[in-house]
Amino acid sequence: MKTWVKLAVATALVGTTMQALSAEGRAVTPEGMRALKDIGAALRDLDAYEVQMKVTTRVATEDGKYRDVVGNVHYIVEPPNHLFARLEEGGAERRVFYDGQTITVYSPAERRYARIEAPGTIRTLIETVKANRSIELPVANLFEWGTPGGPLSNVDRGRYEGAGVIDGRECESYSFNEAAITWDVWVDGEHLPCKLVRVDTEGAGLQGYRAEMNWKPEAQIADDVFTFAPQAADTRVELSEIARGGAGTMP
Repeated sequence: MKTWVKLAVATALVGTTMQALSAEGRAVTPEGMRALKDIGAALRDLDAYEVQMKVTTRVATEDGKYRDVVGNVHYIVEPPNHLFARLEEGGAERRVFYDGQTITVYSPAERRYARIEAPGTIRTLIETVKANRSIELPVANLFEWGTPGGPLSNVDRGRYEGAGVIDGRECESYSFNEAAITWDVWVDGEHLPCKLVRVDTEGAGLQGYRAEMNWKPEAQIADDVFTFAPQAADTRVELSEIARGGAGTMP
């Protein structure tokens, strides 16, 4: 075989091998696919639960730079149509009530609240939040995991990364790519997330969030926790006034 023929064959073989390796790197491994299914199933199987989160979010500032904002979130959830959230950051607190009919956002320090009619389910709540920047629900896409069109529904790469310890718990780590979004996901022995890291690799400043979670499945929840009952000292205002009222905001 002539030298140039040998070189052509060798080049073709190398190219084919590199394409195969590249395709393998982009694929979702069986371990990654199984983890996605297990996480979705575990979340959908929860009847009533609480989850506490420490959330660090990278946000843009007015001068074109970025900063990390740290806050705490406490969710109480009763699918399919009840949710309560307490958000604390920078000395400010907001509470969000959803009873399947109405969203109420309350500022305890200012004794002010705002209401929006939104009959439906928790998905209705999430869609309303996405459409209205005055309402804040960090990591709310967690409640859509395992549903059609939910987070990580169209991953193009995913694999097992190894074991680690998150807040004293043994957790398994996985990485996923979904278009320009990268996810690092740690899950516990019940397939519930211990930690999520989401990064937009195309956005300026690599905006995203990191959330560490502690779950309380099968929580005993009072019947009135999802409904806001204003007191005599509370004043109803427009939602935009609630958003501007505190010392800080939770992205």
